[in-house]
Amino acid sequence: MNRKALFLSLGITAFVLVTAGGVLAAFAQSQSAPQPATIEDVLNDPEVQALLQEREAAYQQMIDEANQRLVEAEGAAEGSVAGEYPVPADLAVALGRIALDGGTLLRNPELVSVNGRAAYELIYDRGRVYVDATSGAILFNSSAGSSLVNSSPSSREHDDEGEWFDD
Repeated sequence: MNRKALFLSLGITAFVLVTAGGVLAAFAQSQSAPQPATIEDVLNDPEVQALLQEREAAYQQMIDEANQRLVEAEGAAEGSVAGEYPVPADLAVALGRIALDGGTLLRNPELVSVNGRAAYELIYDRGRVYVDATSGAILFNSSAGSSLVNSSPSSREHDDEGEWFDD
């Protein structure tokens, strides 16, 4: 019986010592383990900064290339229209602004046909103006309540919302 008690006490002692050693080892490992990196640590890392700057430069280059293609496309479109008519779009914008006694242009001039005439449609914050692309004459001024020059019952008319319709 004494032997059984001795082996039982040795077994229990060994179990307690192994368990206590495991707990102490786990605790020591958790204390020495590196803390997880914070967002600030990651963002301040020189390698991450270099990657971010490289990506930003690539994005900026793509944006610049896209803008250049847009400028070239606009230049080609303006060049084809400007070469056809003696009144350039910038002069039409100035004439429209004078006709409205000032104002801010809300969108780019658009070449349209008014009663068979080529005209620039100019939309300002104060109203809409149509300027003849060949002579520079004001064909329509919404702020003055004018009607289309040389309009006839069978020609296109302008309604109150600024839309065109055929009679």
